Amino acid sequence: MNPLDQYPGVRRALYTLQWIASGVMGILGIILAANGGGVDDLPGWYNTTGLVLAFVWTYTGITAQANTPAPPAAE
Repeated sequence: MNPLDQYPGVRRALYTLQWIASGVMGILGIILAANGGGVDDLPGWYNTTGLVLAFVWTYTGITAQANTPAPPAAE
């Protein structure tokens, strides 16, 4: 059993946090790439933060997938 299934309020808060963090990282990525000369010049802290967030958000993605209704079977 997924603990986030038992606490929908916590799940909703984590989804909101994920949405905000991903948006901030996306905006930062655009700004840093535009000011630094390109994607290859992004700072190491940005790359590390993106990788950590991707790993952390995997758990909420699995939870979201488990709570999405399946499409009806084709006849």
